[in-house]
Amino acid sequence: MALPKRYARLVGSKFTSTASFLGWRHFHVGALRRNGAGWDAEVVSSVEPATRAWVDVGSLLDRCQWDAGWKLLKELAEDLDRPACSRGPDTR
Repeated sequence: MALPKRYARLVGSKFTSTASFLGWRHFHVGALRRNGAGWDAEVVSSVEPATRAWVDVGSLLDRCQWDAGWKLLKELAEDLDRPACSRGPDTR
């Protein structure tokens, strides 16, 4: 199955984790792969490129776990105050 158009733009995109993930917060998407019925994105730490992990694209698009772009902690805290994230950041 071909890569859906809505996911094709994710490669190279920057994301900030709402909680420390693998010791870092700032990542970019390095690759996408098919995982059964869904898709996984390889997130690469922008500070330490050797730090990589595969996450479900659905969780990457969840604004309570990941925020698009690179954010400062102050900006991130303001964004987490939105009603959609009332449950707070994901504990990973």
